Amino acid sequence: MRQILRLEHADGQGIFTSFKPDGDRRDEYDCTRVECHDDVSMRHESFNNPYMEGIRFIEGVHFCAYKSVEQFQKWIYSGEFAEYYRNGIKAYLIEVSEYLEGRDQILYEKQYIVSKKDVSQLFI
Repeated sequence: MRQILRLEHADGQGIFTSFKPDGDRRDEYDCTRVECHDDVSMRHESFNNPYMEGIRFIEGVHFCAYKSVEQFQKWIYSGEFAEYYRNGIKAYLIEVSEYLEGRDQILYEKQYIVSKKDVSQLFI
């Protein structure tokens, strides 16, 4: 078991996903409209992504999460999460039974979620 932290919209997609699950472009949920998103995106460019680490990532099957609350707080600065929250993004503490661990993030499949708790209020 492993606890991880994920930012996601009610549609289940994360902050760097620009498409809805049905393949259409997002409209009201588009995180690029969040004022701090460009800064957050630039900061995350130094993350190793699954492809860089040779991890077979399947979009729509695998989802990315922060390894810990501490890591999240290093990558999303105070006040930035509040902007995401106002745009429908919540922070979830998730316990997973199976996962893939890279240098900078955790990948998991939603079928392996054991518990999921909204912890957004901790960061607003």
